[in-house]
Amino acid sequence: MPLPDKHSVRPVHVQNRQRRLRLKLSAVRSLAGLVLDAESVPPAVGITIVFVRDSVIREYNRRYLDHDFPTDVISFQPDPSDSLPTDEPSAGDIMISVDHAIAYAAGNGLPAAEELARYIVHGILHCRGYDDLLPALERRMRRRQELLLQRWLKTGMPVAEPYITG
Repeated sequence: MPLPDKHSVRPVHVQNRQRRLRLKLSAVRSLAGLVLDAESVPPAVGITIVFVRDSVIREYNRRYLDHDFPTDVISFQPDPSDSLPTDEPSAGDIMISVDHAIAYAAGNGLPAAEELARYIVHGILHCRGYDDLLPALERRMRRRQELLLQRWLKTGMPVAEPYITG
């Protein structure tokens, strides 16, 4: 089930700072577009997604959230007061630990690409104001996350694949 072309025109910026999984950049952008569309984000508003190793996300977690441990996803919502008139409208920035996705997937019998897609959805939902700190808010966020993830998985497009070594 191919996605409409409108997903590819949305400004989704992807930075890959890891070498554990080979990212499928067009699929990452399409998934981000699907979630942003589902959340009624205007088409001109994009997002930045950065894929990193645990050591990098741990440093950001320590520096910005005062937590000295690696985590799966960190989301940063834009501060309108920091924007310049020439800035591209953004829903936020997301940093995702590929190490975390691989480890969780392996420990739970899931494909790493599925867990990575879950983190993409999760991070975008955080940028849209969803929260998972209280049980009721976490249930609401999980329901939305899994609904959007299942919609994505039906496309059959993985967001990553393992590197073949040999």
